[in-house]
Parts: sequence; C-alpha cells; structure tokens
Amino acid sequence: MQNPSYQFQTSAQLTSKLAAIDAAQADIQRLRAQQPDRWQPIQ
Repeated sequence: MQNPSYQFQTSAQLTSKLAAIDAAQADIQRLRAQQPDRWQPIQ
C-alpha cells in the first residue's frame, strides 16, 4: 500500500524545490537588469 503521508511529503518537497527555482530565476533576471551588457541574449 502507498503511504499517503509520504506522498504528501514528497509533493511538498517538490513544491519547495520549484519555489526555490522560481526565486533563483527572479534573481537571475534582476542581475541581468542591473548589468545587461554582461549577458548575451538567449536565442
């Protein structure tokens, strides 16, 4: 049998990781806005 609490814990961990990724992407965009000449555009 599957353990519901384990499934919930796994989902919470994945959500936390996705939130961390979103925060990192926001930091990258902020840094690019501060120093646009240092970044090559992504094609």
